[in-house]
Amino acid sequence: MWQKKIGGFSLHDLFWTFVAGCMIGVFVEQVFVYVAVGVMESRAGLVVGPFNPIYGVGAVVMLLCLYRFKRWPALLMAVSALCGSAIEYVFSFCEETFFGTRSWDYSNEPFNLNGRICLKYAFYWAVLGALFIYCIYPALSKLIGIIRGNVGEILSWTMLIFLIVDMILSAAAVARYKQRYFDPTPHSIVDQILDDTYPDRKIEEIFPSMKKSREQFGLMEGEGPGKREEASEASKAA
Repeated sequence: MWQKKIGGFSLHDLFWTFVAGCMIGVFVEQVFVYVAVGVMESRAGLVVGPFNPIYGVGAVVMLLCLYRFKRWPALLMAVSALCGSAIEYVFSFCEETFFGTRSWDYSNEPFNLNGRICLKYAFYWAVLGALFIYCIYPALSKLIGIIRGNVGEILSWTMLIFLIVDMILSAAAVARYKQRYFDPTPHSIVDQILDDTYPDRKIEEIFPSMKKSREQFGLMEGEGPGKREEASEASKAA
C-alpha cells in the first residue's frame, strides 16, 4: 500500500509529508503569533500532540501541485497562493458548518472573501509554497527516506492509527464543548469522560479560537441556555 504512487510520489512520502506539515505549521504559526502580538498560545488542530491537519493537507497539496513548477518560481508562487487560499476557504467553511466556530476571520483585512481568505494571506501562502518546495522539502525528503523497510511500515501504520484516533477524539471533544453550551448535563458515559478530560477551559487552551467564537456570539462559559435554565429553576425553588 505505502509504495502506491500518486502524482509521482509514494503514499509513504505523502503521508510523512502530511505528518511533518502538521507539526511544522503549528510551530511556524506559534512563532508568528508570538512575534506579531507577543502571545504564546496553542495553534494545534487536534487535542493530542502538536498537529494541525490544515497544514498537513497544505503540505501535501503543495507537493503535488507545485513540484512540477519547480523551474518557474513566479508561476509556482502564483499557484501556491491559489492552492493555499482554496484550502483555507474549504477548511473555514467546513469548520463553521459542522462546529459553528471560525479559527480565523479576515473580515477586517482588505480584499477578503467572506472573511475566510484575503490577499495578504494569499501572499503568505505564495512565499510559504516557495520555501516549502525549494528549502523545506529537499531536507524533509531525506529524513523521510530514513523511515523505510519493515520498521518504517510499522511506524507509518502506528502514526496513521494514532492520527485517526486523535481526529475522532478531537471532533468528539469539540462537539461536546459546543453541546455543553445548550445542555451541560452529561447524558452518557462518553459525555462524562469528555467533560472530565476536556472541559471548556482545556478546549479553549488547545483551541483559543473556540473561546473567541463563544465571545463573538455571546456564548460565554457557563452562560448557555442549559445553565440559565438551571439557574431559573433554582431561583423558583428558592
